[in-house]
Amino acid sequence: MDKKLFAQLVESMEQMGEISRGERAPSREFHVDAVEVRSIRQATGLSQSKFAKALDVNVGTLRNWEQGLREPTGPARALLRAIKNDPKHVLKALIEPASPDMPAVKRAGTKSAGRAPRPRDRAA
Repeated sequence: MDKKLFAQLVESMEQMGEISRGERAPSREFHVDAVEVRSIRQATGLSQSKFAKALDVNVGTLRNWEQGLREPTGPARALLRAIKNDPKHVLKALIEPASPDMPAVKRAGTKSAGRAPRPRDRAA
């Protein structure tokens, strides 16, 4: 292993120890706590099952988030932030069926919804 890389790894481990002991503040932290996930869902007026369906996650995953057993990550976290900031429009986009002009997206394990008509297929 490259000595420079090894030195960086050792330094990183030392910093991790300092952070865990409270001797150093982490450079960045992002958390969506359980209370916030639950309050975001409750503000929408949706049940857990309907909210999970809108987010396209398993209802058990949503429950884990709401109970603080797990934290949403990546796109789910971004989607929750978007719902918190503008629930009306984000949920409308998530829940309403796609317009006829939008191509159908085949999901794994589902039957094809068919293709959207091409411009040349449409009657003038």
